[in-house]
Amino acid sequence: MTLAPFFHRECDPVELDDAYHYVVFSCLQRKNQNLEALPQAAKQRFAVLYHQPLDESPIMETLERAHNLGAMSGVKLVAVHKDAAYIFLSQEVASSTFPAIELLWTKVREMDRNRRLVVDFGSETEIHSGRSDYAFWRIAKEVLDSEMLGIKQYQISALDFIDDDLMLDPFCDETEQTSADEQTPEFVQLLRERYSSAATSNESGRSPRCLTRENRYFSLSELESIGQAVADIGNLRDACFYALMLERLRVNEITEIQVSDVKTLHPRVTVNVRSHKTGTKSYHNVLSAYTGALIIRYIEENGLSGANFLFPSQMDARRPMSRINVSLLFLSWLSKSKIEKTGRSAGLIRQSISSQYPYGKYHNFQTHL
Repeated sequence: MTLAPFFHRECDPVELDDAYHYVVFSCLQRKNQNLEALPQAAKQRFAVLYHQPLDESPIMETLERAHNLGAMSGVKLVAVHKDAAYIFLSQEVASSTFPAIELLWTKVREMDRNRRLVVDFGSETEIHSGRSDYAFWRIAKEVLDSEMLGIKQYQISALDFIDDDLMLDPFCDETEQTSADEQTPEFVQLLRERYSSAATSNESGRSPRCLTRENRYFSLSELESIGQAVADIGNLRDACFYALMLERLRVNEITEIQVSDVKTLHPRVTVNVRSHKTGTKSYHNVLSAYTGALIIRYIEENGLSGANFLFPSQMDARRPMSRINVSLLFLSWLSKSKIEKTGRSAGLIRQSISSQYPYGKYHNFQTHL
């Protein structure tokens, strides 16, 4: 299937019956459903329902043009029938916005190389109520009921950067605004690189999103390579962060650690972890001797104390390191160790350790800096 560069295929085509299939695509979206500019880029997911193979249709080129003109933000489902495209809009599209959307699609049609293209509109509300005049509305309803479509604020996890427990649900309800210091050229480039790599299938021809978690696990040799890369970088902060990841702490748990959470109870060092998964507010984690010594050395050499975050933001020490900066840090490790980045998140380190060492901890990476 030939895809427009703006769109990322979320999964393989889904067969509904002998005649119809659909595919879910995602794209970067800068407008909301009513064509108003968003304060920051968001992710849009929409489905394309088709009868004939999409390779034999110019519809993806049409949708790319619509995206360029800003006509896609309100779209949840596109049903393709030869020279006709039925555009089903989100229930969030206001009636006052429809004329503007219709005008944009008129421009799309006028520019389309398929001069016979007919565009018709409907709403998801009509589909769900059964009042749609679309002949195959029941099939359309099945698609809308089966998929999470529409616009959601980007979760960094949705980009494969953060804890893989979060990554598997890019449409989680807990939204987090990207702070001003994260709107960097590095972040913009990171988005471009991730969308480019995400649109490339792996050797099996499947999208990275369709891989199982096990297929994305880091092997022990890869974990050792990352550890060696961290050692070669020679940054004590990186070494501490990676050591805590190998202690099976989640990324968001690590970034929230304050110096006051670290306690020395000879001969061990413990850290109070604010839990997001166990159902309790916090728990104490006894660190390995190596990690504990490394953390204490890091605190002393950086003059950290009290309510200081163990890994503060470089822009504002009163805040923890941002998720974007964690992502950049993690990707720099993978680049230096020449390990495949696609479909992998920092959180997969913890999952990889747990899957291969269910009753122990893994510390072969340890290289004293």
